[in-house]
Amino acid sequence: MIVQRKEPVGIIHGVWPDLIDGMPGPSNLAIPDTEYYVPALEQFREIYETRWQEQRHYIRQAWDCDDSGYSAMALCVLLVTMIRLHVADLVFAGIVDATAARPWTVGEAWGTRFRGQAMGHAVCFAILRADGRVQLFLFEPQAKQLVLWAPDPKGDVVHYLRM
Repeated sequence: MIVQRKEPVGIIHGVWPDLIDGMPGPSNLAIPDTEYYVPALEQFREIYETRWQEQRHYIRQAWDCDDSGYSAMALCVLLVTMIRLHVADLVFAGIVDATAARPWTVGEAWGTRFRGQAMGHAVCFAILRADGRVQLFLFEPQAKQLVLWAPDPKGDVVHYLRM
């Protein structure tokens, strides 16, 4: 499902209305593209569990939350970029639908409270098609298993979000 940029921005603002969408200009909501692909929960789970399960071990300051968060987001970017490199051939051959060539609605979120716990931390977010609607989820990229939770504006205080 392809969506215009304003749709993920609207979903995010529904939870964190104070994030500034100033692109271009001052912003703590970095969503640069004009169109995005919203994957199904099952599609995202399959990629996460098959590609991300070779989890790196936590090493303070060397491989911690920000590295894990960026890497989980980069995994989706890398997969989409690889598809973009060959999209004409893949689409022509009927192997992949052209919609897969859009950036996915997956990114990282930086905040000071997650799941009610005060802490400076980076987690990931994904806007996914689940249960017949488009929903925003957060997940801990340092975990070996994908555990999604619905964000709570009071329990999950986000100050910067990048897709």
